[in-house]
Amino acid sequence: GNIDNLSHNDNDYICCLANKVASYFKNPNKPMCVSNACISGVLATVYAHRLINEGKYKTIVVVGGDLLTDFVVSGFDSFRSLSHNVCKPYDKNRDGISLGEGASTLILSDETDIPNCFYIAGGSSSNDANHISGPSRTGEELAHAITTAMNEAGVNPSDVSFVNMHGTATVYNDEMESKALAVAGLADNTVVSTKAYFGHTLGCSGVLELAVSISFAEKKEIAKTLGFEETGTPVKLNVSQTTIKNKPCDVFVKTGSGFGGCNAAVVVSNRDCEADRTYETVSYSQSEAVEISSDVASGSDFKTYIKGMFASVSEPYMKFSKMDDYCKLGTTAVQLLLNKTGGLSQYDPYEVALVINTDSGCIESDLAHSDNITADEYISSPAIFVYTLPNVVAGEISIKNKIKGEGVTLVNDTDDPKRIVEEFCGGTNTKAAIYLYVDKCGERFSAKAILFVRS
Repeated sequence: GNIDNLSHNDNDYICCLANKVASYFKNPNKPMCVSNACISGVLATVYAHRLINEGKYKTIVVVGGDLLTDFVVSGFDSFRSLSHNVCKPYDKNRDGISLGEGASTLILSDETDIPNCFYIAGGSSSNDANHISGPSRTGEELAHAITTAMNEAGVNPSDVSFVNMHGTATVYNDEMESKALAVAGLADNTVVSTKAYFGHTLGCSGVLELAVSISFAEKKEIAKTLGFEETGTPVKLNVSQTTIKNKPCDVFVKTGSGFGGCNAAVVVSNRDCEADRTYETVSYSQSEAVEISSDVASGSDFKTYIKGMFASVSEPYMKFSKMDDYCKLGTTAVQLLLNKTGGLSQYDPYEVALVINTDSGCIESDLAHSDNITADEYISSPAIFVYTLPNVVAGEISIKNKIKGEGVTLVNDTDDPKRIVEEFCGGTNTKAAIYLYVDKCGERFSAKAILFVRS
C-alpha cells in the first residue's frame, strides 16, 4: 500500500488504495487485491483468466503498480542483491538487480471475435517449498507451473516463439530459471528478460512485462535482452542478443518468481490453441476448520501463547523461532488444522493449494523495517525485510508441509472462503485446498484455517 506512510491507520493499507481506484472509475464491484511478492502481476492475470473462463465476469481490468522507495531499496540492499550497474540477466558477469518503478494495466475480456487480439491461453502457479528468500535448487517447481500452463493452452515447446522470464540477474534466480526451462523443454527457445530496460518493478513487473511482450509480439518482434553478452547459467540458454524482427510471435510464455518461493506462468496466444476451452464447474467441500484468536487467549502474552500452541501440534522445528509473529500465527493455525485432519499424505504435493487471506498482513514487520531504516543508527536487516510480504506465510507453511501446488495471497477478500477457493482452484488439478485467514496487528490477532477437498 502506501509504504512510505506506514502507521496503524487503515488508509495506508493496499485494499484502501484498490478501493479508491475502483471508486474513481465508478466501478461498483469490490476490487480483488493479489499481494504475492514479485509474481503478483502474473498471478493476478492467471486469476482473472480463471474468473472469466468460469463466467464470473465478462471483463476484468488487471492493474499493477509499485514505487521505488527507501523501504524497498534498503531491503534489497540488505541482501546484497543490488547491482551498481545496469543488470545483466543470464550473463556470466551478472551481479544483481536493477530496481525500477512503474504501473501497467491489462484489460481481459470474454470476447473471442476481436481481430488481431492476444488472449490468455493458460496459467498456473506453484510453491518451491524450499526457502523463503532463495529459489529452488532444481527449478522443478517453476517448470511445473510452466508445463501446466502450456498443457492448459494446448501448446508444445515448438509452438512457443519466446519466453519472457523473470530474469532478475541475481546469481541464484537465473541459475534456477535455466534449470526450469530445461525441465520444461524450453531451453532452446528464445529467452528474454526485459529487466534492464526499466528495472525490476516488483509487484508490477508481471503486468508491465506482459504488456511489453504483447507490444513486441504485435509488431512480430522479440526484444533484445539488454546487458546479456555471454552465458553464465548451468544450462545454456538461447538468450536474445539483438532485437529479432519479422518473427511470427503467435505464442509466448511469461513467468515470475518471488520471495516465499512462489512461481507463476502464463501462456499468451493470438491463435486458436488446440485445447479444451470448456471449464468444468468444480466444487469443494469443507472438511475441517480451526480458529485461534486474541479473544480466546486473553491474559496470555502472544509469543508465549503461540509457542505453546505450535509445540502442542508439531515436533521441534527450528525455523519457527525465526519467523515473524504473523507467520508464526498462520503456521500454527495450519498445523492445528493438519493435526486435526491427520495430514495430507494422501495427496501429491502439487495437488494441494494454499489460499491466504489477510487484512493488515505483515504490518508489524513493515513497521519494524521502517523504524530500522529511519533510526539514527541505520539498520536494514534481511531477517526482517523478507517478512514484509503478506505471502511469505504461505512460503513458511509450504516448507513445513512440503506443499507445492497452486497458491495465492489476497488482501481484504474475506467474505466467502468456499467461493474464493472454488474460483481460484477451478480448472486446476487441486484436490485439497487450505484456506487461511490470518491477521496480526498489535495485541489483536486472528487466524482461521479451513481444509477444502474436491467434491
